[in-house]
Amino acid sequence: MKIGVSTLALYPQPLSEVLEFLEEKNVDYCEIINEYPYHEIDEDLLDSYQVKLTVHSPLSDINIASHNQLIRKSSITAVKRSMDRAVEWNADLVVVHPGSMPIMGKK
Repeated sequence: MKIGVSTLALYPQPLSEVLEFLEEKNVDYCEIINEYPYHEIDEDLLDSYQVKLTVHSPLSDINIASHNQLIRKSSITAVKRSMDRAVEWNADLVVVHPGSMPIMGKK
């Protein structure tokens, strides 16, 4: 069994401290919540630890199911950017939540 821990569990510690802690505890994976303060990460930092990565696309103010076209498009752009970062960081997977349906959209 492989064990992973989200950066959310150690928020707001700097990512270097999170990765160091997880490596000391022999945790296999770190799930980076790809929003502040973990949205801009130096790739050299990631390469200096043995912990493998997964990425959780942004959660705050994101709704890829929104009926508001501007919000939906902006949310999709943010998720795509997160996926691009996951590729740059050699992450094994990306978690994306589908959003929520507004009450008026349920009909």
